[in-house]
Amino acid sequence: MSIKMIDINHASFNDAADWWRNEVGVNPIPACTRNKRPKVEWKQFQDKPIPPELHDLWKKEGMFNDGIMIIVGKTWHNDRKKGLYLIALDFDNKLGSDEFCTANSTESLEELAGSMLIEQHADEARAHIYFYSKRPYKKLNRTSDSKVPQIEIKGTGEHGLMCVTPSPHKNGTNYEIIGDSSAFVDQFQIHDNIDKHIDSILSKYDIPYLFKSNNGDKNRNNNATDGFFKFNPDEKIKKGSRHNFLIKYANSLIRRLRKSTPLDAIKISVEYMNKTYFEEPLPDKEVEQDATKIHHSFQRHKASDRGNYQTKIKGERRI
Repeated sequence: MSIKMIDINHASFNDAADWWRNEVGVNPIPACTRNKRPKVEWKQFQDKPIPPELHDLWKKEGMFNDGIMIIVGKTWHNDRKKGLYLIALDFDNKLGSDEFCTANSTESLEELAGSMLIEQHADEARAHIYFYSKRPYKKLNRTSDSKVPQIEIKGTGEHGLMCVTPSPHKNGTNYEIIGDSSAFVDQFQIHDNIDKHIDSILSKYDIPYLFKSNNGDKNRNNNATDGFFKFNPDEKIKKGSRHNFLIKYANSLIRRLRKSTPLDAIKISVEYMNKTYFEEPLPDKEVEQDATKIHHSFQRHKASDRGNYQTKIKGERRI
């Protein structure tokens, strides 16, 4: 489905909600964007499309009149883009956007408009960048240190919401798209390696993202390491070694991060590794089976930390 061409920056909220749904392809959510709060329960739509009847009901009742948020990640509502992921980059300071532009050999965000969707409000130090990828991106939480690039990445529905154009911002201005939005929706490009690109930017400031070493820094060599085993991120993991790879990777994270990182976060990292670095990703059911082993391994290590390590769990093979 396609809607009429509109000036998204000056569109009505209902037309804008249709644009984000039908043209960009994601789920729009009614919200009070001045305080960044959704008006409705939305988490049930993190991994499935919002029915058109519900979307139309929200419009009829004026639910979008205080602003629009979108669920980033998988696209649902545009046949040309189904199966792709809308990735969101949120720059909270000028250093972050400047570094991103420099690394892309551009002088301004405007030069990126077209292949990416650039969104700002009156505070020009901040910006949102949206683009499509064939795979989800790992979440990155921004640092509170304003002396380094403050960048947040959302790549799946579980990563949260984004306030979008033409919604009002708390400073009294509205979010606006920079450049020609029609070029982005009609002639969209795929960007599958921006996360590695951002990882290289952050590594200059000793901020870990994709890969971490023992001291928390990014490994500067081509062979990335998590501190306990190494692999080349430019080479896909082939069939026959995928399960063993995931278990080793998970155990290395558990050994190093279990005291500061919840098990769910480690599982998310394992799922990301499966989808990103395997020549053919394992089916979800098989990843869930590995997740059970990872759970037991995590519990054993936590028990060991408490001085109650059990050397054998009945019916379980140690990993």
